[in-house]
Amino acid sequence: MSMLAKSLQQPGRGPREWFWSLGFAALIIAVSIGATLAKRMGWVSSPDLGFRLTMALSGAYLIHTGNSIPKTLKPFGCLPHDSVEAQTFRRFAGWMWVSTGLVLALGWCVAPLWLCLIGTLTGVPLAILVVILRRRSLARG
Repeated sequence: MSMLAKSLQQPGRGPREWFWSLGFAALIIAVSIGATLAKRMGWVSSPDLGFRLTMALSGAYLIHTGNSIPKTLKPFGCLPHDSVEAQTFRRFAGWMWVSTGLVLALGWCVAPLWLCLIGTLTGVPLAILVVILRRRSLARG
């Protein structure tokens, strides 16, 4: 069985989720191209509109992903803990992605460019690190 077929059989990895992800990627590309064309046609004077919209849509995708984490992940068979702790971890990871995506999306809409860059380059890796550390603390018991 191919890797794609196996991944489609996992919970939350069906064709609906694949089409959603591909549609979101197409939306990000279309918005970026549209903003570039609007700038070249003289309809928009902001030089960083396309970049800001692309990053805001990336934040929206993180929100969607974080919202689906508690619903789609399989129970951790490798952890010696019960499913309640595994579900608690999934909720924590989901909330972390939703809050990171929300800050990212709103920040890119209203904050100065330098602050957005610093926030993105520190906030997203920090969120990943917090989730990894929480996972490791559960594994240790």
